[in-house]
Amino acid sequence: MIIFVVITFLLVIYAYSDLLKSFAIFLCIRLFLNLYINFINIPGLPILQVDLVLCIFYSYMFVKRLNNRFDFFIYKRSIIFLIISLLLSTFFSQVGFYSTITRAIAIIFQEILFIYIVWLYVQSANYYHLRFFSQFFVITTVLVILYSIYSKLTNSNPLMSYESSLSGVDFSDSGYNKEELFGGENRLSSIFIHPIGAGANMVYMLALILVIFKYKYVNLILPIKIVFILGMFVAIFTTGSRTPLVGIILVFIFAYINTKRGVFTLLIVAVLSINFLPENYLLLFKSIFLPNDTTLRSGMSGSTLDMRLIQLETAWQVGKQHFLFGLGLKGFSTIKDLNLLDKLMGIESIWFKLLIERGIVGVFAYIVFYFEILKSGLKKSIKFNVLGIGFAYIVMNTISSLPGEQSYLVFLAIFMILKTENKINEIKLTVK
Repeated sequence: MIIFVVITFLLVIYAYSDLLKSFAIFLCIRLFLNLYINFINIPGLPILQVDLVLCIFYSYMFVKRLNNRFDFFIYKRSIIFLIISLLLSTFFSQVGFYSTITRAIAIIFQEILFIYIVWLYVQSANYYHLRFFSQFFVITTVLVILYSIYSKLTNSNPLMSYESSLSGVDFSDSGYNKEELFGGENRLSSIFIHPIGAGANMVYMLALILVIFKYKYVNLILPIKIVFILGMFVAIFTTGSRTPLVGIILVFIFAYINTKRGVFTLLIVAVLSINFLPENYLLLFKSIFLPNDTTLRSGMSGSTLDMRLIQLETAWQVGKQHFLFGLGLKGFSTIKDLNLLDKLMGIESIWFKLLIERGIVGVFAYIVFYFEILKSGLKKSIKFNVLGIGFAYIVMNTISSLPGEQSYLVFLAIFMILKTENKINEIKLTVK
């Protein structure tokens, strides 16, 4: 644990010298953290994770140095609505307010408010700041690709084993990192805690890399870009998950189909990918379009369309008892009917989880939030990029659960597009 504590202190110290570069480094390092790495663990006090400590610190630093910029934030209405709906479900939680408020605060800082902080960072950064982040992120992505290949070849994950030893949480026992099979192949999670979440995060990383390449924050010749993208494809396929494949399709269709060069590049990558894909991976890809085909699903884990419909029906049966605000965070622990728990089967959609935990108010809050994401991409000159990334994010969360998802990557990509296209007025960082 000492290495993560040292990194935390170094980032904090560096932030007082150069906040933007310190935060850029954190955005990359954050991919290697998980919710179980503790910063402070004192009996009788709430546990503070490294990630939460740094999220709170950067929130304080950006808000302090930039004064009040929230009125200019493009998602301000939905962010407020998300926070209010979360606090209401916490206040009416079936396991008690004090049992869930600390988790609610963590969600606010790590997930909801962090979107605003990312926006402040992108708005404050000039070209050279974003170039610094992009270079660091490209290096991080290369490490993820290489580590994914290493994990595949050795069938091991030493990073997760190390983080598990630090936190005292056995990911294999918790279901986060157990080996699941599809077509006789192991599903790997790379540096993340779960194969499906890993695949989704890699799609977000791929989208961000495409943005970096498009706006030339990092200049590489076309053959190297293609090799880079193929490497990301390989890393995504090692997760053995169908959901990220849907994300890839949406990102590429919306981002590149509107240009001739983009279509040409997409065709080259597609042809090369198909030629090098083992048969089991091709079957995995086909299973996206034929989810109930038993011949394709032989040996695969994951829910069929019929199973998800059962989850929806069960989620409604549970959620309607607390229709407005749901059971609250940790509300699943109050469900004593084993038959209902069995039918939920991992509850593979954000909407099912929201219906149970946060009720119809929480569901509506996310509908508003997702609408604002798509609305921000409706400008004529940028709609393909933002719509592709935003739509991939929404669809993947709709069709599956994404444990360990790092959604801030989505908003980094969107805000960098909007910033570079001069659709948002730049604000200057003023240090008090």
